[in-house]
Amino acid sequence: VADGAPVAHQCCIRYRGTAYLLQEGYDPAWEERGVGNALRAMSIEAMIADRIRVYDFLAGVTEHKLSWGGATKESARLTLRGSGPYAALATGMRKLAAARAKLRSVISKSGQ
Repeated sequence: VADGAPVAHQCCIRYRGTAYLLQEGYDPAWEERGVGNALRAMSIEAMIADRIRVYDFLAGVTEHKLSWGGATKESARLTLRGSGPYAALATGMRKLAAARAKLRSVISKSGQ
């Protein structure tokens, strides 16, 4: 909080000694001041004091996460769905999105 207004946020769930990062963000007007990094540092400091042993960034690997000493780990995703037409539509849309992302990747690599 600066001047009475929030400039960065971080939402984690704590469970059995691990903090799972669910959402974070900051006001772009404050980016040059590093408010997101400052908040993360303060959050990790508080978690250490609370004996949280693991801080899990979740959602993939990025240079930013690795710069905080993050390490990669393997995970699996399990998706359950019902059997009605809406469930089939949702599954089809997920498959279409995955195929589109793969096609974009191939196209961008061929254009380099």
